[in-house]
Amino acid sequence: SRSGVVLKSREGALGSTLSVIRCRKEFENFDSYIFYFLKQNYEWIESNNVGSAIPHANRKFIERIHLLKPPDELIERFENTSKPMEKKIEILQQQNTQLRQIRDRLLPRLISGKLSLNHDSSDLYDDHDLKQSLKSQKSKKS
Repeated sequence: SRSGVVLKSREGALGSTLSVIRCRKEFENFDSYIFYFLKQNYEWIESNNVGSAIPHANRKFIERIHLLKPPDELIERFENTSKPMEKKIEILQQQNTQLRQIRDRLLPRLISGKLSLNHDSSDLYDDHDLKQSLKSQKSKKS
């Protein structure tokens, strides 16, 4: 079970045991700070799970967590530092997904012999369908 796992999403998510944490007004602009606090304390939260068949985070335990609010200037510096890193992580995750898709298309062709690796990199993609697929993926990103 992945009970207690802390995720952050801009697009939304669904799950049978998914919970949303909404912060009080004084914490509304500190989403990264709260996210990393929860992520850092995953084992502590998980150790207080309830339910034997389907373990899930203990709502009462989470509601009793006291989170100290650092000075606004410190939180602002943290948010300004963490946001660019989060964006970079998001971009790298997207690139990894694209690379996995390309690998999954190329590997069977390499194994079957339909695609060969020549020393001349301009001849790497000798399959018309593969070229079209790669161009299509590139144009979708633009």
